[in-house]
This record gives sequence, structure tokens and C-alpha cells, in this order.
Amino acid sequence: MLHKRLSLQSFLLTCWLFHSGAVAEAAETIQLTRENQTFTLPVLINGAMRLHFMLDTGADGVTIPAEVLATLIHSRTVEEGDVQLGDVVYTLADGSQVKYQKIRLKSLQVGNFEVQNLEASVGPPGSSLLLGGSFTNRLGKWSLDPQAATLTFEAQSTATGYNDEGNRLLEAGDNEAAVMAYTRSLELQADDANVLYNRATSYNNLGNYELALADIRKAVQLAPSDALNHFRKGDIEDNLERYSEALSSYSTALRIDPSHADSWAYRGYTYYKMEKTAQARKDFDQALKLDSENYLARRWRGQQFWDASEYQSALDDFHNILKNYPKDYEVLLLRGRCYFLLDKNDAALPDFTACIEHDPKEPAARILRALIYMDSDQLQPALDDFNAGIEAGSENWVAYLYRGKTLQRLRRPREEILRDYRQALRLATSKESKKTVQEAIDSVLK
Repeated sequence: MLHKRLSLQSFLLTCWLFHSGAVAEAAETIQLTRENQTFTLPVLINGAMRLHFMLDTGADGVTIPAEVLATLIHSRTVEEGDVQLGDVVYTLADGSQVKYQKIRLKSLQVGNFEVQNLEASVGPPGSSLLLGGSFTNRLGKWSLDPQAATLTFEAQSTATGYNDEGNRLLEAGDNEAAVMAYTRSLELQADDANVLYNRATSYNNLGNYELALADIRKAVQLAPSDALNHFRKGDIEDNLERYSEALSSYSTALRIDPSHADSWAYRGYTYYKMEKTAQARKDFDQALKLDSENYLARRWRGQQFWDASEYQSALDDFHNILKNYPKDYEVLLLRGRCYFLLDKNDAALPDFTACIEHDPKEPAARILRALIYMDSDQLQPALDDFNAGIEAGSENWVAYLYRGKTLQRLRRPREEILRDYRQALRLATSKESKKTVQEAIDSVLK
């Protein structure tokens, strides 16, 4: 047996799962089948096949054997896109881990309760049909009667219950499932501004901006004095590149709640994209007065300093971000560049190295680290980085120029050196850069 079966005692301890605020309109009782110290129950898969699954809330997810998947594919209730999702490692009830193929099931239904868009793993032929945490965590309150072998749960049948379920899914990053939960809530109670706000947030996260905008506009109509509705409306309008409308929405949010740091930061970012640098800087500063750790304000004020060649000020903002988010590699690369341009190569080197370890094909970090190696006469490591950076797609004239210089210092064949210099000349755009490259070519041809 692949899975440790759940004992009655363990089941009683783990089957009580709550979603705050959920109030059931009606309880439902499911008849279970007792098999030694376990229970099984009938489950409808994709609306097409009903099989008995073993309950195991100690395991991570849902598992079906390979022959069940084959039947679902044959009946065309599982499509190719639902199958090729890669592999996933699951933790079983006994703490062991196994690697299974991952698929997507359109639905699993127990009694009248249905969970949609659910990931499952495929076990080897003959393995157990298992209902684990990915299904049970989306149920309401459970109760088991061991004597009668019945399971009673309160389905999420109210608007509040579905909204709470959506919130849990949204927090977990499952925006598609969250949209479905919020939609069910709105079917029961259409004019709930909070649920509309939540669904708009999920649509926004999915990039479905027009649907998000429709929801948030209705939320604003229902609750015009809620600053968060106007803030989210501005965020969505910004994503649609409707910058003037976004500014108006953020400004409305700030009139209602001038202490909302994110509204200042997001409005500042919209100003930044509109190249209104003074207004952007003012908003970023205000956001940071209200919340010194505000990521968006720090990130884009730092970018403003970078754009203005104020590298020490940019460095201060990027350093502040990295104290809280040390693995933000985009900011780490920017901090390394600041150190580099401030001639602090010893500080820049570990930042570039960390970026390369995270993504060996990061061209900018490769080229910049190569320049540091070259400056310290580490010519072979420099050449290795130049090669990797150019192979990763760098089309910067500087990369070819300085790889050529490295080859020249390593006394490589003249044609190899000239090949890089000529490519640098093709890529150079300004008169000054072209002059610099031509001088390098002339130095070889002498």
C-alpha cells in the first residue's frame, strides 16, 4: 500500500476544518464505507465517473491511479492540457515523500459539495484513490459518527462562506479558484462591494484587467466612501495604461484616507511612468514618511535616483529594500551597479555573483563582473564571464569591446580580437562610442 491509512482516532482529530465567517444553510450527511480502520466515500470525478476514495487528511493532495486517468482521457473528460503539468512532490501521512505526475481535475463532487479546478497526482496502477488536504481544506466544518459510519459537513452554501473561501484561495495565490469562489458568493448576494473588490483583485492578479475594472467600478458605486475601492480602481487603470484615470482614482482615495501609504506610492509610480518626476518624487517621499518600509516607494524612488545618476542616494534605497527582501535579484543587480559606478568593486562583486548564481544566464551581471575581473587582471575569469554574457544575449557594444580588449591582453589571434571590435563598432550608436571602438581597432592594425 502506497499510503498510510488514516485511523479513526487520527481522523477525528483532523477532520474539523473551519473558514471564518462561514454559516451553512443546511448540513449534508454522507454514508461512508468502513474498511478496517479507514473510511471510504463515493466521489464523482469530472462529472463522469463515480469511485470510492479513501479519506486521508494527513496527506497533501488528491491521488488517482494511472488506470483511472486512462479512463478519464478515453472518455474525453480530461484534456491534454490538463495532463501535462509536470511533476510534484507530495508528503504522505507517514511523513514520507513521493514524486508523482501532476494533472488538473475539472471537479470532484461529494454529495452536493463540489470542488472545481483541483490539482491531483497520478499514482502507479493499483494505487489508492486518495482524498487529501487539497480537497478537504476547501470543505466547511466536518463531523464523523464512527458508529453510524457517516460524515456530516456544512457546505459553503452562503455568500459569506464562498467569500471566505475565496479569501483563503487568494492568499494562497490560487487566483483562478478564488474567482470561482467569489463568483458563487455574488450569485447569492450580487451587491456586495467587498466581494466585488476581492474578485477585482483576483482578476487583476490574473491580468484580466477589463473584468477587474468592471467589478471595481461597481464596488465604487456601492461603497463610494471606501478608499480601498478607489485605490484598487487606480491600480487596475494603471495596468490598462489609463494613467490620467488612475491618477484621479488615487487622488480620490487620498482625499478619503490621506494616511494610506500605498495610494501615495502607487500614484507616485504612475507619475513616474508619465515622466512627471517631481510629482513622483513628492509622492514617494510622502509614502515613506507614512511607511518607511513601503517597497514600491523605495524601489521607484531608488530608480529615480539611478536615472538622475545620484548613485549614492539610489544605493541607500536599494540597500533598505534588500534588508527586508535579500533575494530580490532585480534590486540586487541595481545595487551592484550603483557600487560599480561608485568605484566600490569589492562591494559590487558579491551582488553580481549572487545574481549569477540565481540565474547563470543573467547577461548584465556577467558583463559587469567581467569588467571587475578585468580591472583586477583576472583575465581568464573575465573572458569566461564575457563569453557567458554575450552567449546569453547581450548586444551591448561595451561587452564586445572589452572582450576584445581581454583577448588582446591574452595575446589571442588578431582576427579573433578584430571580430569583437568590429561587432562593437556595428553596435555602437554615439560618435564618442564609435570613436572609442575605432581607436581599439587601430591599435590592433598598427
